[in-house]
Amino acid sequence: MAAAGDVLLRVCNQEIVKFDLEIKAAVQKINVRKTTKESLAEGASNITESLMGISRMMSQQVRQSEETMQTLDALKYFLLIPVNSSRTIVDANEEFKSMSGTIQLGRKLITKYNRRELTDKLLIFLALALFLATVLYILKKRLFPFL
Repeated sequence: MAAAGDVLLRVCNQEIVKFDLEIKAAVQKINVRKTTKESLAEGASNITESLMGISRMMSQQVRQSEETMQTLDALKYFLLIPVNSSRTIVDANEEFKSMSGTIQLGRKLITKYNRRELTDKLLIFLALALFLATVLYILKKRLFPFL
């Protein structure tokens, strides 16, 4: 009977060691998911800041282009135009029209980046809320299991 007890004791010991290793592996996995979420949140924040900087630079460039266009448009009425330079003026007018299209495209891109920035902020907020809810749930279950 003592041999059967020893065998049962060894089997129990092996199962305890097995469960201990599984628990340690699970804890290590949890520490790695946490790090990933933090690095993703930090990366998203850096990207958002970069997009905001690009958006500001593009907005400033669009404003400067609009001011230049307005100045050139106002100047064309005050200049004395010789008869033989009418072709130059026509070319300049066509170039102004093409610049106007480029400026409009820049405006659309800025609007698009602003929408993406808002979406990124919303997604980060929702991910943070889900993470905090999970942490609170785990704390509740571990600290107050009777509730």
